[in-house]
Amino acid sequence: MSWPDRPDTNAMARWTFFTNHLRVLTTLAGRPDLRLREVAQDVGITERAAHRIIGELVEEGYLTRTRVGSRNRYEIHADAALRDPHDAEHQADRIIRLLTGGADPDQAERPAAPDMDHDRSAEAAWGDIFGEVFRSAPAGMVVADQRGCLVAVNQAFCAIVGRREDELVGRDFRELTHPDDIRADEQGFSELERGDRTEYVTEKRYLRRDGSPVWAKLRLSAAADPRTAAPLFIAYVVDIAERRRHQLALAEAEERFRSAFDNAPIGMALVAPDGRFIKVNRSLCELTGYAETALLVRSFQAITHPDDLDVDLAHAEDMLAGRRRTYQMEKRYYHADGHVIWVMLSVSLVRDAGEQPLYFISQIADITERKRREQELRDEAEQLAVIASTDPLTGLSTRRAWDVAITERMRRQGGNRLKTPNPGNRRNTPNPGNRLKTPNPDERAGAFAVALIDLDGLKEINDTHGHDAGDAALTATASALRAALRDGDLVARLGGDEFAILVPDAGLEATLALTDRILAALPKPLTASAGIAVWDGRESASDLQRRADKAMYAAKRGGKGHARLAGAQQRRGHGSPRLAAGIGAS
Repeated sequence: MSWPDRPDTNAMARWTFFTNHLRVLTTLAGRPDLRLREVAQDVGITERAAHRIIGELVEEGYLTRTRVGSRNRYEIHADAALRDPHDAEHQADRIIRLLTGGADPDQAERPAAPDMDHDRSAEAAWGDIFGEVFRSAPAGMVVADQRGCLVAVNQAFCAIVGRREDELVGRDFRELTHPDDIRADEQGFSELERGDRTEYVTEKRYLRRDGSPVWAKLRLSAAADPRTAAPLFIAYVVDIAERRRHQLALAEAEERFRSAFDNAPIGMALVAPDGRFIKVNRSLCELTGYAETALLVRSFQAITHPDDLDVDLAHAEDMLAGRRRTYQMEKRYYHADGHVIWVMLSVSLVRDAGEQPLYFISQIADITERKRREQELRDEAEQLAVIASTDPLTGLSTRRAWDVAITERMRRQGGNRLKTPNPGNRRNTPNPGNRLKTPNPDERAGAFAVALIDLDGLKEINDTHGHDAGDAALTATASALRAALRDGDLVARLGGDEFAILVPDAGLEATLALTDRILAALPKPLTASAGIAVWDGRESASDLQRRADKAMYAAKRGGKGHARLAGAQQRRGHGSPRLAAGIGAS
């Protein structure tokens, strides 16, 4: 198909609006934040063509482009397509004439000439083209007269209001407008007619045939009828019903969030990525003791206990880096009056369409009372543990504490065997032919010993002098035991008149020396009998104590006031004669 010659280059240049440019504008009017690829797909052109068209529309003033995050956002200026910077009124009149099929008044005033036939045919051809573009444009197009009656409408406008063209032409725009919007439209028409404004832009409601409203964006410009010079109005109408629904849904969601945020029974805050409070609710103000204005000039770092800050910041950094979606932690804030409050903090992160962080949403529940109660329970448990592990009469450890201590000692010891030289190290062995010798018990690696001590004659004391005297004897024995012990030794009252000593990292000689000091330190006339056993690294706690117990009863049978070593081992020839005389095989 060959195109006719253009009758007016400027008019055609400005009205590229009605080709792909119009489709691009219509697409961006409904969805102003589409990406270039999405615009191209919607219009049915290549991305390269879409990029060129958008650039031309921006350059020609139809479109304003603003960068928002990682996207462009576009503002449509539809009236630019209805004006020519050189002769706006003339070009608008010519377009109206072409769209409505009227004659060009400039041509009507001049007689026809043979050399004008080509121009007339070209003009008629372009009139047909513009009329077709007007009718098939994807955006609603309307021409109205001075009274507001519709002179011409296209199919897109018919689709928006749900009516046929013959139902619309000749009707007053007020019949198609929601009653609440008529007054504003009438004022806009009047201002355009008086020249008080160059365009009237609004979002309004049209009425469909069934009376249901449909939201549309209207851009209205004034022109003149080329035949009568009467004012005409040219409207560009875009269906924004879907966008309004989205906006309404968004507004409702925002209102629900605002209500939930403001009225939440726990503290809530919107926090900037750098930690500044952006928005806080009343509950958070009450929790922290700060007024809203005081919190909004602070950061969460400023009111966080220093011992909790590093963990909190690490979690926030993980969220910003995309390594986690949420986090929850118990932490401490400083109240405005200086005291510490405990909170349970739950945090999520909101990002924009370009995945850039916008703000944290923090939920902050007061757990101060719970933490106080937990501490009370811990204190009570510790007190009960002390009571359970301490003999009320003597202040020594109880049998329960003793059993725990000796079991723990064996666990830590790990069942070490006796130290022995390395038989393979012949070069360092003075006499390779000698057999390995079993070492002395004092040479055991980390060996420990127990001594069971039984107060002699407690029953006679109770029977003769009363239980107060018996209690005094027990406390005196306990004092003597404590005075003789080293740091790290453990002494316990196992029950009645029986005491026990655990001597860590000690063998036979050290334990015998300690027992010697204890028996010698008892106030006269008190005496006690003792049995001593060194752990062999293999036996159980009950077996170890059974050996010491047998040695203690053997000491009692031997005359009381003596100590006896479990097993057949004998003490070397030094130390207390009184003690040495009591040692023998058990």
